[in-house]
Amino acid sequence: MLQQQILLVLHLHLALGLVHIPLFPEHAIRQRNRRLVGETSATEEEGHATQVDALYQGYGTHYVDLWCGTPPQRQTVILNTGGPGTAFPCSDCHDCGIDYHVDNYFQEENSISFRQVSCDECFLGTKSSDDPSKQCFCQFGVSYVEGSSWRAKESLDHCYIGGLHNKPISIDDGGHDDLDPEHAVAFAFDLLFGCQTSITGLFVEQLADGILGMDNSDKSFWHQMYEAHMMEEEKFSLCYSRQPHVNRSGTESGAMTLGGTDDRFHLTPMVFTFHDEDWERSYGVLLRKVYIREGGGGDSINSTDPSLKIIQVDVSEEALNQGPVIIESGTTDTYLTNKLAEPFQQVWKSMTGSAYNNRAVYLTYEQIQKLPTIILQLQGAIELNKEVGDPNKVVSLAGNLDPEHPYDVLLALPPTHYMELSEATGAYYARFNMEEPPQSGSLLGANAIMGHDVLFDTKNHRVGWAESHCDYTHLVEKEGFAPSGNVSPNSSPVAAPVNPLSPVPAPTKEKKQYPAQTGGETSNTICGSFCKLFWIFVAGFVASVFVIRQGKFGILTERVRRLTGGSEYQHMFPNEYNTGHELELHEASRYN
Repeated sequence: MLQQQILLVLHLHLALGLVHIPLFPEHAIRQRNRRLVGETSATEEEGHATQVDALYQGYGTHYVDLWCGTPPQRQTVILNTGGPGTAFPCSDCHDCGIDYHVDNYFQEENSISFRQVSCDECFLGTKSSDDPSKQCFCQFGVSYVEGSSWRAKESLDHCYIGGLHNKPISIDDGGHDDLDPEHAVAFAFDLLFGCQTSITGLFVEQLADGILGMDNSDKSFWHQMYEAHMMEEEKFSLCYSRQPHVNRSGTESGAMTLGGTDDRFHLTPMVFTFHDEDWERSYGVLLRKVYIREGGGGDSINSTDPSLKIIQVDVSEEALNQGPVIIESGTTDTYLTNKLAEPFQQVWKSMTGSAYNNRAVYLTYEQIQKLPTIILQLQGAIELNKEVGDPNKVVSLAGNLDPEHPYDVLLALPPTHYMELSEATGAYYARFNMEEPPQSGSLLGANAIMGHDVLFDTKNHRVGWAESHCDYTHLVEKEGFAPSGNVSPNSSPVAAPVNPLSPVPAPTKEKKQYPAQTGGETSNTICGSFCKLFWIFVAGFVASVFVIRQGKFGILTERVRRLTGGSEYQHMFPNEYNTGHELELHEASRYN
């Protein structure tokens, strides 16, 4: 009887031209069944995923497409593992970067599924006013040490991530491969986010429209997706590459995998770090040692020239971990303790004959490639890495470099990652910093994780590392799917600048109109108010079916309350996350 009811719902959806969203995608059900009958091992499961999406390159950051509303409107959002909030500018946001951002403001009135959260159900922030004579809304936001900030109204709408870059998807193509861009709409869910009403500072001039919160909290995007049953495992992966040029229309520069990791991206076996602390909201690791390798060995930890010297920096493990060491994908640079600076400088100078600094240098790309590679040794997950293989044969395991800790993980930061070209000056700047007071901790930013597919296994407090070209377009085309859209693909398997004298173009100040953002307006223009009423009826019907399908008869408010646990977003107004480096806001000025 239940199956007949579900089939009836499916037929009604198809008749109305709507998408039926299953409680669990079919491939997730297949994976669960295989696990129940014992057909998969723990390490094999790392290769399974729910959804793989293209990432794009901004001014020092990486962003992804987020499609919200009915019909969908595109917003581009920076991936930020250092914070929970997802937010982007909406229609009543004034002077909010429309001359700089990829897309126009999100038009709430053009989405029939949009709802502003009322003051008696605030989950992300606090009431704007207790005065009954004033309009009340739920407000939240973030302020940063360098002066940038944003404020938003708590909102709810139907959203999916990834898919086609320049075209919204309304109907699932029925595909089952994680890489299929046209399958992305199957993972849509009701997302709690911030409709930004004001932004200041460098948020105005960034390329991406907003921010996607991916920290380890129940308000993050991935956790809301998990609670909505759109991904089975509490895992996701980020794979960053770097392109020589940034195009405002989109420059593909990596991939994000939700629900696990896709080993088709991997050039080396995935190895793991484990740290049971600093995981309350963040993703922590422990630093064991730091090395410097002579230049010319390539981007991999596996040097192209085995004769190159590797020298350990004389700094203690205690000094390296005096404060927490956190992975922050939204921060361009890497920031380590100032305890490292002096011994690092000694090794660097003995190896290169010159001092290490963060000032402008004018070098050719060939000269950049000859600079040393920085190697970080991270405390490994010993038992899990033993399953991977012999530490002297598995790339990225310490092996004979540290016989006492052979199952530690080695992370290479080649000069093509830690040296960054400024379009304004034509100079390179070193973005590996050693200035942090010990107690404030350290940050591994985007340039540290670049060139790796990095798995965040939130439930087990471990991080997986596999070297990768992160070439989404190449892999999608290889598997027989159309690319995600009209974007610039990677030009080589190992992403790196090909012409250091060709600067990134500055953002134009010409106001653009983007067709992908105006789907709602086009629909209203064609058929007027009748379509609006029709879509309102359809949305009500779909919402009812969705609630009945889950056996939930509460109103939408209760669904949201279960999603967020009913708690207030107390940490958003205080500067609890203000490290001074989150999102690398102060660095974005280099592109003005």
